[in-house]
Amino acid sequence: MNSPLASLAGIGQARAELLAKALRVATCGDLLTYYPIRYEDRTRFHQVKEASDGTWCQLLGRLRVTGGYYARGKYSGRVEFSDDTGILDLVWFKRPPTYIMTRLTSGDLYEIYGRVTRYRGRLQMSHPEVKPYNAQSKRTMWPVYEIPHSLRQARFTNRSLGRCIKQVIDALTPQIQDTLPTYVRQKYQLPTRSDAYCHIHFPPNNEAREGAQRRIRFEGLFFMQLMHLFQKGMHRQKTRGPVCADTRLLKRFYAEGLPFKLTEAQKRVTREIHQDMSSGRAMNRLLQGDVGTGKTIVAWMSVLLAVGAGRQVAFLAPTEVLCAQH
Repeated sequence: MNSPLASLAGIGQARAELLAKALRVATCGDLLTYYPIRYEDRTRFHQVKEASDGTWCQLLGRLRVTGGYYARGKYSGRVEFSDDTGILDLVWFKRPPTYIMTRLTSGDLYEIYGRVTRYRGRLQMSHPEVKPYNAQSKRTMWPVYEIPHSLRQARFTNRSLGRCIKQVIDALTPQIQDTLPTYVRQKYQLPTRSDAYCHIHFPPNNEAREGAQRRIRFEGLFFMQLMHLFQKGMHRQKTRGPVCADTRLLKRFYAEGLPFKLTEAQKRVTREIHQDMSSGRAMNRLLQGDVGTGKTIVAWMSVLLAVGAGRQVAFLAPTEVLCAQH
């Protein structure tokens, strides 16, 4: 994971320096955690009737080369694409028509991918990916990465970055050790760490992608919580708090000064606070409740525990009105 990018075959020193400068990645592990921003669903073919303005989709149908047309003084190529449910136009701009027309054959079956738009009432797809249909092709989710301008200037495309990441995955997969115990993974139905890295970049389907994303998010939160618990334990060992175990003042107020009975929840929380304050450890506690549930009376009884132990107390309120009420 910590080996330099230049150590991998196929990347080299020049490409490694380019990636390091543009993406701020220095090691194979850094590139492995450069996750896609979205995915292209190449696992199924949509129908033309399902396509709508602004959507990205993959279609399967036949072509009819219709020639080209002039738009704003420039000649553009146009091909008609159709399936059993509808027709849309494939349009290319800023490219010689012969480059397109000599490679497409009317009547043949092609698979296309691109963004569908609507122009003058007709659906069209500008500069789509077009290739002859092959029933044996493997259909997966394609990752799309954020490519900085500096990489694009160096003719570094999304596919180029994908190939580099694929090389990293192939090289590192045998070395990736799982950081979560098996029983934790089984309890929350999480994939292994190596599978998560593979499927976050090259998922075979949506289920694998969602599982990989859930595993990576879970792992980040899991170790953040572990670090929090560790710091809390160290803080408790090093920091001692005052012992407020004398309950005489509290009991006197409860018997003589309290004008109403406490609810069971108020009693339970008061007991928990008393246990913390009499333990000799510093207490960090957030008392949460809706308006009118009795948070103030619980706080006041905690004050009495501190005063009964001979301590001083600062009782704060956020507004002047609430101060007057208290």
